[in-house]
Amino acid sequence: MQRDEDAARSVGVHLDTGRTILAGVGLYRSWLKHGANDVPLLDDEEGVLAIMLNRAIALADARRG
Repeated sequence: MQRDEDAARSVGVHLDTGRTILAGVGLYRSWLKHGANDVPLLDDEEGVLAIMLNRAIALADARRG
């Protein structure tokens, strides 16, 4: 199943990579997208509308390794 990135919210631009971080809701979970990386969001911790850029960058960096 493909995500509808047109319906995703732009959280902001990653300060190190210059790529836009998107937040959206999928069939089974909320997610962040940073380049080719998908990061799951746990709905009880942070939501698509509530997540801020600093938290999104931290999650994207943790996923990158």
